[in-house]
Amino acid sequence: MFTRLFAKALSLLGFMIGFTSEVLAQYGAPVYFFTVKGSVKDIECQNPVKNAKVKLVDRNGNTEYDAVTDSLGNFTIFQESEGYYPEYQIRIEDPDGKANGLFKDIEGPLDAKKFRKTWNHNSDTMPGDIYFVKYISGNPCKNEPVVDEPDTAKEPDPEPEVIAQDSAVLPQEEPVVPPSATEEYFTNVNLYPNPNSGRFAIEFTAMNQAATDVYIFSSDGALIYNMSQYAQKGANHFDLEIEGLAPGTYYIQLHCFGNDFTKTFVVQ
Repeated sequence: MFTRLFAKALSLLGFMIGFTSEVLAQYGAPVYFFTVKGSVKDIECQNPVKNAKVKLVDRNGNTEYDAVTDSLGNFTIFQESEGYYPEYQIRIEDPDGKANGLFKDIEGPLDAKKFRKTWNHNSDTMPGDIYFVKYISGNPCKNEPVVDEPDTAKEPDPEPEVIAQDSAVLPQEEPVVPPSATEEYFTNVNLYPNPNSGRFAIEFTAMNQAATDVYIFSSDGALIYNMSQYAQKGANHFDLEIEGLAPGTYYIQLHCFGNDFTKTFVVQ
């Protein structure tokens, strides 16, 4: 504890008298290491996006960190800072173009407040954000081939054959996806009274009591707001306040452990 306090005091003293980061480093100025985690998903189908290129740019230090999402859409970036309050920019790109479906690149600021407050704590405890991208063409979740089960019946049986034909004569329609367990975790989700003013609330019913994240994304998938609050089992009411909401379409998402619920709303 004494070492950390001494290092912080030395950094502040160096800033006041004009020491550069190189000079401070010679006399023990601390260099902090962080782990920035996140995941990239398709905004339409909520499926993970693999092999997406992620860039984290420290605009104050002109430093860039790169990562690539794995098969589950997750990425991890190890990053360091020399004690100042950096301004971060995150960018997610499609490196292979149309080879695996083409999505629109997104870019925006990264909220560094939660990294600053964890400088003296274990960086692995920082939660990862979810970034949604929108496919321009070749969306993988809409192009999955439909494989018919082989007909092993040897004797004529009219009833099973009619059922098999009904499931195969609808090639122009998208397959019906049954409700997943994540949709059942959050129910009765509503926005009240109206998001136009930027001050509104989200009301919902939760299956269990746990910390719940609220994310708001613009129509192009950029994260513009997030908060975390403890939800009770049953009915909940979270107050939201967002400044400068421009007219357009937005997505609000509830997230708790592996459960997500996304709702679209329009600001006029």
